[in-house]
Amino acid sequence: EIGELSPDANEIMGMTYENADGLSEWVYDLLNSRLSKEARRVARGCYNTTECRGNGLEAWRKLHAKYAPEDIGQQTAMYEKLSTWPLIKKLADMEVELEKFDEAMKRYEDILEDNMSEGVKRQMLIRILPSEAKMWVTLNAKEMRTYDDVKRCVQMWIATHR
Repeated sequence: EIGELSPDANEIMGMTYENADGLSEWVYDLLNSRLSKEARRVARGCYNTTECRGNGLEAWRKLHAKYAPEDIGQQTAMYEKLSTWPLIKKLADMEVELEKFDEAMKRYEDILEDNMSEGVKRQMLIRILPSEAKMWVTLNAKEMRTYDDVKRCVQMWIATHR
């Protein structure tokens, strides 16, 4: 795969400590060309303005720490972040906030390599909704068995209340 990403793969694989800056810069460029918006922000925080180059190895370290936590403390912190997610107050913010919450939920499940119960996920999502949306979702709750069902229901509510 590295060969597909860079025509200089053999050169990069043969780098030594003396030319590690080149590797670090290559990693920085690679990460910024492949990452999603939020992860790209983390990586771009490792740009050295004095030297006008990115520190890809530091970006990799920060990304790994954020998205692949290995200890129970980090997993607990992510769960607490989800369960205390700020309530959505304005209809104008709902779509963006719903997407952020959904991304955080997916990240949490990816890290655990396990799925949270559908009931807990549904309740976490319903908890953050504005009262009108919460009432509408609650009235239609019989039809919603999964988190994705609730999410689709909320998206339909948003579409009808723009």
